[in-house]
This record gives sequence, structure tokens and C-alpha cells, in this order.
Amino acid sequence: MQTKLTAKQLKFCQEYAVDLNATQAAIRAGFSEKTAYSSGCRLLKNVEIEKYISELKSDLERTSGVTKLKLINILAKIAESNISKFYNSWIELKDFNSIPESEKSVIQEITTKTVKRNIGTRDEPRIIDVEYVKIKLYDKQAAVSKIAELQGFNQPTKIDLTTDLDKLNDADIDKIFERLIAASAQ
Repeated sequence: MQTKLTAKQLKFCQEYAVDLNATQAAIRAGFSEKTAYSSGCRLLKNVEIEKYISELKSDLERTSGVTKLKLINILAKIAESNISKFYNSWIELKDFNSIPESEKSVIQEITTKTVKRNIGTRDEPRIIDVEYVKIKLYDKQAAVSKIAELQGFNQPTKIDLTTDLDKLNDADIDKIFERLIAASAQ
């Protein structure tokens, strides 16, 4: 199959497999920057290029061990994450070393701030350092959206309108219009 593609087309396929950006892949493959967008779109419609990109993506999946299922499992951890897993009470943090790695993997950022506080009196001040810890988890909504995208939940609703119109009665026509209206509302 690869022999049917030019060197430039092969390079485009390899570059496209890296980031799935047709315009940038076309530029990196040596196509004109002015026409990179249209060149990328045109190349992606070529059946041989489509097959080769599919092979490359499959090879990448096998080589890296990163499958769609693995990505969904990682995103599911983020989507199901809960900040309460890091606290003993509403203010007392758990010992970080006691938290399982699987739960730590949903942490995006930890920041700390130390503030001096007077816990004594005016006459007898007693200054201590109070440490504040802020834990930020990865975005749950983004994870849910990405899972929906990977599983094809965001695909447009397909409605088959091919039928023998003479056999339709008023109830069937009403159902078709209801489905069309419902589909366009989504």
C-alpha cells in the first residue's frame, strides 16, 4: 500500500498520526503553508492515505500500549474523583503517604502557603506558622466530555427517512416529525 503513496504523502501520514492536525501535518510534510489547510483536507479524503493513517494509528496503539480503553479508564478515574478522599475531616488532611497512588493520580496541583498567626494575647504574643494546603484535582467535566467523545455519544443522531411515502399514514408522519424535532433540539 505504501508504494501507492508519494514520499510527501507518506510524510503527511506520519506527521498526521502524531497530533491529528491535518494543516500542521501538511506543513511539516512540505506542502505550502498557504494551501496547507486545503491540502490536508484533500489528503485525508484519499482512500490510500486513510488506510495508511489507520495502520499507523494501530501501530502506535500497539507500541505505546495506550488504547482507547486505557484512556477511558484514566478519564473515568478523574470523572469519579472526590476531594474528600484526601481529608480525614473537613479541614484535616490525610497523611499524603497513606493515600493510594491510584487516588493521587487525579491530583493536578498541590500548593502550600505558610502564614504567621498570633495564637497568644496582645500582652504575650505567641506567633506560629500555619500551613495551608490547596489540592486541585483534574477537571471532572472535561473528563466526562472526553469520555463521551471517545465513546461516540456526541455523534449526530441518524434518522433513516428512506421509505415508500405511499405507505405512510398520518401517525407515521407525525412520528417522523417528532423525531426530527427532537434530534434538532439536541
